[in-house]
Amino acid sequence: MKPFAASCLLAVTIELCSVSAATYAQAQGEDVGPPCDFCKLGKTLTSDVREVFTEPTRWQARDWGSVAWKSVVVAGSIAFLDQHARDYLQRHKSDGSQRVADAFEPFGAEYAIGTLAGFAIVGAMADKPTARAVAVDGTVSSVIASGLIVTTLKKITGRSRPNTDNGPHDFNPFNGGESFPSGHTAEAFTLATSIAENYHRPWISGLSYGVAGLVGYARMEHDAHWLSDVTASAFIGIGVARHVTKANNERRHIAIAPFDEQGVRGVRIAMEF
Repeated sequence: MKPFAASCLLAVTIELCSVSAATYAQAQGEDVGPPCDFCKLGKTLTSDVREVFTEPTRWQARDWGSVAWKSVVVAGSIAFLDQHARDYLQRHKSDGSQRVADAFEPFGAEYAIGTLAGFAIVGAMADKPTARAVAVDGTVSSVIASGLIVTTLKKITGRSRPNTDNGPHDFNPFNGGESFPSGHTAEAFTLATSIAENYHRPWISGLSYGVAGLVGYARMEHDAHWLSDVTASAFIGIGVARHVTKANNERRHIAIAPFDEQGVRGVRIAMEF
């Protein structure tokens, strides 16, 4: 962190400078302490929901290309792989595979909530900005990915779960099952991405995504989802969490506050590098 070089005042022009946590807080009108990540969670959620759902209007050719190939992967799985993958897993079930599935499936549900709570506690009690960022980004991303997108797609597609034995092509829009996509898998990959995008360490990313992948495997092992369900969910969780983390990190590093000093009025801007 570079030292605070000079006050950043806007009267006619704007000057940008790097600041310490305390100076950053002063620019926000606070007495002491680092930026507050938790106190504006509602505002952050509202902003991120708007950002995520309006993002397609800003996509370039490569973004549409990415969506296209991911859609082909999911559609190809529905058409050619889902039944074979399900049959293989069900034929090769064992006590060991069930124990693995049982151990990792909660990381897409209650363990995910507990993990986010843990990051929030560490971030608040030990003053760890990165841990706070994971807690905020993961919570907001989970609401968007699992709470809004996945829930909506489940209702729209109405896909039957594999354990109903109706086959992988049984879709009954607005009046069917809730197989597509997988909420557990989306939650797991949302959390994994929030961690990976904030810590930027290969071993942390590998561990996070490895656990998320095992959540998807667990849902298939328990015959609750098709391969395409978990694949689509991974794409959703990763995409939403990356976008949310990027947007939130940009906001965290800039503070803007009005000032009135010795008859000069303007805006103080502090930027953390």
